[in-house]
Amino acid sequence: MSYEGQKNRRGQDTTPTVSYDGKMPPQAVELEGAVLGACIVDSSVLAEVGSLLAPEVFYLKENALIYEAIQRLHGGGVSVDLYTVANALRDAGTLEAAGGARRISEVVLSVASGANAANHARKLVEKYVQRQLVEAGYKIVALGHSDGEDVSELLAQSDALLAEVSGALAGRMDIPHVSAPVKAAKEEAYARAERVRQGKQTGVTTGLADLNRATGGWQPANLIIVAARPSMGKTALMLHFAKAAARAGVPAAIFSLEMSATALANRLILSESSVAPSRYRSGYMTNEELQAVDLAAFSASQLPVYIDSTADSSMGQIRAKARALKRKGRCGIVLIDYLQLCRERGMRGRNREQEVAAMSREAKIMAKELEIPVILLSQLSREVERRGGKRPMLSDLRESGAIEQDADMVMFIHRPSRYEGEDDGCGELLIEKNRDGPTSNVNFRYGVGMASIFDAPSPGQEPPPPPPPPPPSANAAPYVSYYEPADREPF
Repeated sequence: MSYEGQKNRRGQDTTPTVSYDGKMPPQAVELEGAVLGACIVDSSVLAEVGSLLAPEVFYLKENALIYEAIQRLHGGGVSVDLYTVANALRDAGTLEAAGGARRISEVVLSVASGANAANHARKLVEKYVQRQLVEAGYKIVALGHSDGEDVSELLAQSDALLAEVSGALAGRMDIPHVSAPVKAAKEEAYARAERVRQGKQTGVTTGLADLNRATGGWQPANLIIVAARPSMGKTALMLHFAKAAARAGVPAAIFSLEMSATALANRLILSESSVAPSRYRSGYMTNEELQAVDLAAFSASQLPVYIDSTADSSMGQIRAKARALKRKGRCGIVLIDYLQLCRERGMRGRNREQEVAAMSREAKIMAKELEIPVILLSQLSREVERRGGKRPMLSDLRESGAIEQDADMVMFIHRPSRYEGEDDGCGELLIEKNRDGPTSNVNFRYGVGMASIFDAPSPGQEPPPPPPPPPPSANAAPYVSYYEPADREPF
């Protein structure tokens, strides 16, 4: 790759032109002049061309400068013609760099009307994207030759480079008129109303009726923070959310930096069966309990849930993996356990607060880019345990205030009996930030070890009983444990 200076007719260097292996980058200089001329001859084409083009799309620097002047005039309500463009460049001190008044005259004389300006502008965007693709290719080659770098991080960076190029082609430079998003918002409102009338959830179901009523379900492009102190049930609640989404047909991608995939699978099996967690973990189970485990394992294995338990993942790697799953139709919601275990690459010399802020922002960008809800678990600082009542507050979010800023919703897990020595199976979800609605508290109940989570009963209503064990088959083994002597009573 080399750089060659390109000269205008006066011998001035107009732009540093990149040459790749002796080949000039994709370009359409004549079309650039035609588009500029059309904008000056017929200013009405600016409404359409302006939504397609940005100054960086132009290959020649002098053309980019002229287009910037045209944009300034149009934005300021000044009529665009040869003289006003020249004066605007002169006032900005860039008239000579743009080729002088003679260059402006040339582009005006090169067209008769603005009839094909929009088509020409689209062609310029294609050439720009091709140049970006060539540049990304060389950057990816350089990444491939990097020694001592983590391969998965290199792949994530390569994927991000290609995503940027793809985004340019998809029209990221296009800034629509307000009528377009207003129309889209109205259509979404009608779609939500129709879903409610059909008895359907507007967002991804949370698996808790009271939480669905408070939030409308997990909404696309939203970043939801679920925070608590250690051992308060963050992972258990995350699995409940993932399972509820999967049962509703929404594929769930879990990124666990704390627990292995097998450990999470054990929790899923327990949540699907009535086997006591202590018996399951100790191995002292009866034949019926083993049969229940077998059925629960089969049920859990049918769910569209995907688990990545790669330790020390960066948020960039998680975003790249989620993007790949989304392309395959395997990701309708992302759940990450948990923020403080992530590590952000390329942030040497930064403090931990800056690193957490960068990861929080990356998680929000992931939600917007993939148009899916992202649930991010987070630790709370010890301040919550020094406070009377032990109720969490937004200020307890650990290591960065940016978490609160980036999140669309912040929710705390509060289990008062956890601090009182006797667990009563009751918990609260404290919604302390809700960008799209009011804050509120949602009560829930849970089974032993938080293996199962369900709605709190209404006042005066008894809590629902735990699910019964599956009926034994005709050929079931006697009610004794494989691991206990026959003369010992089952636990």
